[in-house]
Amino acid sequence: MAASAELEQLRRKTTRYEAERAAWKHIMRRLAPPLSRRIELFGQLQAAGLVSINQAKAMLCMASPHVSLVKYERDDTVILRTMKEHLAAFPGHGFETMFHQVLAGKVCGIGRAQRIYAGAGLQLYRRNARRPKGKYRLAVAPHSNFTWSIDFMHFRLVSGAPARTLNVLDDFSRECLLIKGGFGTSASLVAEQLAELVGRRGLPSTIRCDNGPEFTGRAFLQWAAAAGITIEHIAPYRAYQNAYIERFNRTVRDNLILWNSFTSLDDFDRVAEDFRYHYNHCRPHESLGWTTPAGYAAANAHC
Repeated sequence: MAASAELEQLRRKTTRYEAERAAWKHIMRRLAPPLSRRIELFGQLQAAGLVSINQAKAMLCMASPHVSLVKYERDDTVILRTMKEHLAAFPGHGFETMFHQVLAGKVCGIGRAQRIYAGAGLQLYRRNARRPKGKYRLAVAPHSNFTWSIDFMHFRLVSGAPARTLNVLDDFSRECLLIKGGFGTSASLVAEQLAELVGRRGLPSTIRCDNGPEFTGRAFLQWAAAAGITIEHIAPYRAYQNAYIERFNRTVRDNLILWNSFTSLDDFDRVAEDFRYHYNHCRPHESLGWTTPAGYAAANAHC
């Protein structure tokens, strides 16, 4: 009677997967294979990655202490190859960025991925940044296009000619709005480039920048005043007060400038535009809950 009642319960399972697992558990109980055989089957299931540990325990009628007796090796070839292929294309990506872009929810868990990553020696060297004493928090922008952060970066062409790039970031969505290279910089040139960006993107309420001559010049300040934009200058030598763009600059340096050679400004602008698209639409951002800047902006368009 007990067996017939158990079979009747199997018929009531809602899904095929639940019915198959319950049927397998019923067979194990009826056949009563020795523990050594069940441990062997458990190891085979885990090595193949077919079911979770808890599911395998339920199917094979095993207790938790028995799991520690299981000896098995997982095949990490596919995961390691996926990591190496991604890091070959994006050598500046660290573990978490790589994991959430190509592995999370698809191949394996973060613990297993971390062990494979460290075991293969794929870690990047990171210089510890000096952080200011105490806590300083930037004001949170309420929506996109409210506050822009801007800054300049230096780089060199293959010929050795020094150049600079103007980077513009949206503080709310962390979208990169502009990466523009040039040889010379001036307040009027910055105003011209931002005016062109405003024509495509719309007016921000505030622009945060440092106290460089390009951002304190008359042409730039007059353009901002005429457009109704508030210019927020950080305190001298306090780069952490413009932390969003400073962190973005490091990403640009580690993923764009250090791994590419540029023969001209046109070459730089072409590669930088590809980088900007990937950064906005493909690269997950930790501070945005591991979503892309473009995806985060679209999800919060109503704000």
